[in-house]
Amino acid sequence: MLDINKLRNELPKIGDVLIKIPVTSSFAPEKKSHPCVVTYVNTEYLWYQVEFNFAGVKFKQNYNLIN
Repeated sequence: MLDINKLRNELPKIGDVLIKIPVTSSFAPEKKSHPCVVTYVNTEYLWYQVEFNFAGVKFKQNYNLIN
């Protein structure tokens, strides 16, 4: 059984810089890791949003702790 409080503690904080692989983007066609910044965290539903920046073009993507 999942411990929700433990999972909430694993969520990143707004402003954290993470290294993630963008799931889909015409700006990052290769499946490589790129730095991104956490812009939103939803502690109730255990997901967070990050923003990637590719040569000035920014896009956001969501990640969920429970897949």
